[in-house]
Amino acid sequence: MYPGLSGGTIGIASGNVTSNVRTVYQLDGKRSLTPAERMLNDEVLRVAATADATTDLTGIPAVQGDPRIPVLSLHGIGDLFVPFSMEQVYAQRARQHHQSRLFVSRAIRENAHCGFTQAELQRGFDDLVHWVRTGQQPPGDSILDPRQVAKPTFGCRFTNGTHPEFAGAACPGS
Repeated sequence: MYPGLSGGTIGIASGNVTSNVRTVYQLDGKRSLTPAERMLNDEVLRVAATADATTDLTGIPAVQGDPRIPVLSLHGIGDLFVPFSMEQVYAQRARQHHQSRLFVSRAIRENAHCGFTQAELQRGFDDLVHWVRTGQQPPGDSILDPRQVAKPTFGCRFTNGTHPEFAGAACPGS
């Protein structure tokens, strides 16, 4: 069973600690919903918080967005265990702490929670080591720009290899 889909998350939460019942999903930054957005909101799986859900976060370090050292993050845009929005929260926190210069995020078109290919991991590691050694920040994705995130090619730039579990459209040329 995929963690988080069974009403709990591997000893961290006894149930669903959050809900998307009232969430309105949008594909652009406009206030009004397009027909495609209405269809998406009608068809998306809705999950309510479990009334008796308890969370023990003592084993999980706080993530404040104040790294003070170079951080290069890979995040699957279809990850259900740690949603991509958590990557955006971290980027916002890094910005609030004036640490954006130390945080690079790369979106990967996968949804198997850390199901990165060897090529994606290798490039990320090599780019991080180069950054630490030279001070030259590597490229990343504009994860806080709604226009960039809404593009059908978002996540293609650093995706390298096949992710058969990803239900989204394939990247051009793949």
